[in-house]
Amino acid sequence: MAMGRRILIAFLTAICLAVIPVGPVLAAELPRLILPPEIMVEGGRVHLDAVGTLVGPSALLPKLAGIDLGEAPPPGQFRLLTRNYVEFKLVQAGVGQDELKLEMAERVRLVGAGTQLTAERIRDFLRQDLAAEVPEAWIAWDLHLAGALSPYWLPPGRTAFVREPLDAPLKPGNNLLKLRVVKDGRVLRRFTLAVQIRAKARVPVLKADIKRHHTLDLQAIVWEERELKGGELTALPETPVRATRWLRQGEPLQEGEIEPVPQVTKGGRVLIECYTNGIRIRVPGKARRDGWQGQVIPVVNIDSGKTVLARVVGAGKVEVE
Repeated sequence: MAMGRRILIAFLTAICLAVIPVGPVLAAELPRLILPPEIMVEGGRVHLDAVGTLVGPSALLPKLAGIDLGEAPPPGQFRLLTRNYVEFKLVQAGVGQDELKLEMAERVRLVGAGTQLTAERIRDFLRQDLAAEVPEAWIAWDLHLAGALSPYWLPPGRTAFVREPLDAPLKPGNNLLKLRVVKDGRVLRRFTLAVQIRAKARVPVLKADIKRHHTLDLQAIVWEERELKGGELTALPETPVRATRWLRQGEPLQEGEIEPVPQVTKGGRVLIECYTNGIRIRVPGKARRDGWQGQVIPVVNIDSGKTVLARVVGAGKVEVE
């Protein structure tokens, strides 16, 4: 009877040892370091504790924190981290396979954290920033980037745009603008952008043709709201003006197409004045070219037929110095 009981106990013990796998239980009890297939990392040095998740006792964390995996990739870029390299770094740090179970693919992507800079974000900034630079005459305006924006990623954290002062006033059509991307007072990148601006304004439009050098009659002008192409006048001088060339009906007046009416006109009669020994002498003359206040022009003394240089001092008056 006792012999049979011993045989039964021995049989049951053998069955238990065969059913319960001792090895896997011990392995499952090891701490696990889990690395996902893709990990977002910020700039600077990358350490193993920041890219992996330790499951189990945390006694190994100080060692993991001291394992340097190299420099983080720039924002928006990536580099590969291999399993062999991580295992090598663990052994180098004194962490054996009997202390930690590593769970990761053969290759893991380390991706530089950041936000891609878009044309829309730059356009939104410029709309607000350029509002103070827009001419008062513009009734409406908008802009867009004339060319494709080269890919660029902003690092995490607060970044700002700074526009450099304009080299010239804003105008319809192409404008070159210079921007800086700044973070914590440090310039990350500089951009030179071609910006296309569309604008509308009220412009003077001719009701009829005007010949060259004819004085412009304000009654011959109507003000219309039009999209600007560049060079249109949006205001007229208060003093009389004349056309510098033949002007066509229905066309808006352009810069350079009008000029102040000269006080002396070419071929016109003038009064020449000169002072000699305190005596003022006046003689009739003829202007050889147009002249405005303060300009020195050649005039012909009608009495003597001689040409002299004289300064324009008023309407139809010149003075020989």
